[in-house]
Amino acid sequence: MDLWRWYVYENENSPETWNTYWWQLNYEFLGISPPTGYTTEGLDATGKYHVMENIPYIRYFLASFLQLQFFEALCEDYENIHDCQLRGNKKAGARLWRMMEKGSSEHWSVVLKEMTGFSEILSKPLLRYFEPVRSWLEAEVRKNNLTVGW
Repeated sequence: MDLWRWYVYENENSPETWNTYWWQLNYEFLGISPPTGYTTEGLDATGKYHVMENIPYIRYFLASFLQLQFFEALCEDYENIHDCQLRGNKKAGARLWRMMEKGSSEHWSVVLKEMTGFSEILSKPLLRYFEPVRSWLEAEVRKNNLTVGW
């Protein structure tokens, strides 16, 4: 969504290209083709609330990384992160509380470092968390000789 928005804001392209570019992005990243009867005259992106209300979507993208980075930090006492249970975990709850109570009193990167040991948003916790699914999917693709892609 934000790629499309940035494309529009650049003002290098005429509005006639906006709908076509919207559907190119949908196909490239989501594998979704335009509906039957599609024309370039519409502006289908406006069907998304976040586009109409000018709400950046990148926050959701970053949240995916941060969620697993926090989860991994809170589950450091577990040998296998998939065995981690936060419900009733007073140590993890206290650690999360200490982070959240800071609000905006400190820069986010300082709070992130206190929580996780890193001041940057990392992809490794997300990759580690989903490694079993990735491995299983790769095995299924090989086993069933599947073609991957749109």
